[in-house]
Amino acid sequence: MQISSKQFYRSQLENLSRLQQSSAELQQQIATGKRLAKPSDDPVAFTQASRLENRQSGLDQFKRNIDAGQQRLTLEENVLSQTVNISIRLQELAIQGSSDTLGQADKNTVAIEMEQLAEQLASLGNTRDGDGEYMFGGYRVKSAPFAADSSGEIEYRGDQGRREIEIADGIKAVTGSNGDEVFMRIPREGKAPASIFEIVSTSVAKLRAGMNLGEELGSMTAAVNHFTTYQTIAGSRLAKLDGQQTANDASSLITKTSLSSLQDTDMEKAVTELKQKLLSLEASQASFVKITEATLFNYLR
Repeated sequence: MQISSKQFYRSQLENLSRLQQSSAELQQQIATGKRLAKPSDDPVAFTQASRLENRQSGLDQFKRNIDAGQQRLTLEENVLSQTVNISIRLQELAIQGSSDTLGQADKNTVAIEMEQLAEQLASLGNTRDGDGEYMFGGYRVKSAPFAADSSGEIEYRGDQGRREIEIADGIKAVTGSNGDEVFMRIPREGKAPASIFEIVSTSVAKLRAGMNLGEELGSMTAAVNHFTTYQTIAGSRLAKLDGQQTANDASSLITKTSLSSLQDTDMEKAVTELKQKLLSLEASQASFVKITEATLFNYLR
């Protein structure tokens, strides 16, 4: 079957156009380092890459969440460490103030230091995080959770909320305790829980009245144990975040590697293929010119 000149020229031009287009695409892939610019480049790979990008986006958000949680818990652990130290000093003062050899003036001095330490505890309870939010207010993060009432007693004005973050698909983690559970509910043997401020206030009143401390000594010991427990809880929560971040980092590495294999240009292969395309294009152009010139010469003759 004969092919008309018109069909031949059209076929040659289409072939040249395809070679030019594929060469341009290869040059673009080499220049950008990416072989996928649009879905038509490779529909299956493009769909897979889109899923992986969404996955990586989620992992990046989990990392931001964990980073924020680690900062909060590190700060909380530090605050609770100071709280433990203060409670130990309160315990020492309570024992000192109960000595039968201590005169009233010395008892008053002990009482003053205890009041000062209670003020430090209230100040620690009003610690703010890096975003300026109160750490121990529960969900009420914009106002100070600890303040003195009309009688001068420290009261808690936050709520019982515990802030959480998402650290992996379907996994959440607590990033802090509220002030009610930390400072206002010291467990006491045979009695209802009391705040550290109530325990100190009662101790101070007894010392100033010239009385020795009795059950307050046990309450001070309970306070030391209580604050130590919450310091340990903060450390455990921090360890959970650290462990999950390690797992997320491993998942992120796999995701990025898979994404790179789909999106990134194989430079050696692309350069080799481009050279072949350019040679074919050059040969096709030369052949087309020769055939066109010969056909024109025959026509003129």
